[in-house]
Amino acid sequence: RAATAHADGRVRVWDSATGALHAALLLVETDAPIASSLRLAFTADGEEIRAGVRLPDDGRVRVRGWNVDTGIDTFTLDIPIDYIPYDSVAGFAFLADGSAILVGPRLVSLPDGAIVRELADSATLPAAVSADGRLAMVYARNERSRVWNLHTGARELTVEHGEDGNMLGTISSAGGFVVANTVTPYRLGVWRIPPEE
Repeated sequence: RAATAHADGRVRVWDSATGALHAALLLVETDAPIASSLRLAFTADGEEIRAGVRLPDDGRVRVRGWNVDTGIDTFTLDIPIDYIPYDSVAGFAFLADGSAILVGPRLVSLPDGAIVRELADSATLPAAVSADGRLAMVYARNERSRVWNLHTGARELTVEHGEDGNMLGTISSAGGFVVANTVTPYRLGVWRIPPEE
């Protein structure tokens, strides 16, 4: 299966072999533009899809889960976010296996909503989590980003974007590279985060 998130608040599940639509799942009903704040993750066993969206002007992130085969809801969770981030930044990021979500400075277990860890940084806008779930890169809104170790809660390093280097989005590769795309000036920064010893 493959899944896509859409600005109409729905998650569409596709047959990756044929391209046929398997299901259209409602995450949230809204007329507001939410495309930039939608995120998806499959669980490690591939049996469930989890989707999150920052609710417009609400101060919450809504997370829902569905069984991939049946489309049946498995849970709905609303998680408070400390402040509304820029439109271009979702303010949360899933772990690759969908087992938890980083909302602001809090790592929240799914589906029970328990707080697993809280980073010592209130101005945290999560941008990406490494494929192994160890590191999180967060935008600190002051021309820099910070990389946190989610296993220990320790800050690993600070990445300087430079003047006017507002972050648009971040991705993390399986090989441990973190790629940050900045808004102004238009440029792509690539950082290699040292592997765990």
